[in-house]
Amino acid sequence: MNNAIERPRVLLGFVLVLIGGLYLLSNLGLLRGFSIWGILWGLFWLWLGAVVVAPRGRGVGAARLTLGLGFILIGAFTLADGMGLIDFSFGFLLSRFWPLVLIVIGVLILYETNRGRTVRPSVAADRLEYDSIFGDFKLTQPGWELRNLRATTVIGDMKIDLSKAHIPEGETTIDLNGIIGDIDVWAPADLPVALDAQCTFVTVSVFGRKQDVILRRYSDVPAAYEAAPRRVRLRASLIFGDLNVVRAG
Repeated sequence: MNNAIERPRVLLGFVLVLIGGLYLLSNLGLLRGFSIWGILWGLFWLWLGAVVVAPRGRGVGAARLTLGLGFILIGAFTLADGMGLIDFSFGFLLSRFWPLVLIVIGVLILYETNRGRTVRPSVAADRLEYDSIFGDFKLTQPGWELRNLRATTVIGDMKIDLSKAHIPEGETTIDLNGIIGDIDVWAPADLPVALDAQCTFVTVSVFGRKQDVILRRYSDVPAAYEAAPRRVRLRASLIFGDLNVVRAG
């Protein structure tokens, strides 16, 4: 059985059973005072929040946790309104912005489809460049050549293992830009890394020092950085996700 094919079918089947079951109960008069669409919207936002906060290897960062809990809170209020427990006006907002739900569903489908793929950047002169809307960006293969790098992705993780790279003399600049996703950089013990990050809702961890950075810039420059024969300046821009710079090994 191909799990990649079967999983969407299972999800579609579950959704159809859920919708059909709710309408059947409504037709039998067992859901008087209930709003079926309110219940469905509430369940959707609860599911979306659960997807966002689902652990991904090393846990959930504060930024992703905040976003996911926001979706869960919206889902809880919408579900309670659909069941007639409270009077909540989120349905009015959905009547105007419901196309965003379709966009979110499409983004999640495309993200899951492309997640896990290794994409090689293009080479322009002495610079590596990569642009993508969906999918992960990885430079983790042994023996890759480090040079000035610029990578941008809307939804996806970026993973760069400098301990497996041939690092040139002097300073190398790495520019990473993302909307939703994690940025992970592994550095060898003798390589100084200067970090300059513009963060919106990001959990930053630099060589064991971890903090939540919200709506501000974060900088970390090691002592004697300019005097090092080989050094990397990492410039990052991230809205939602985790930014991790760790020592390899």
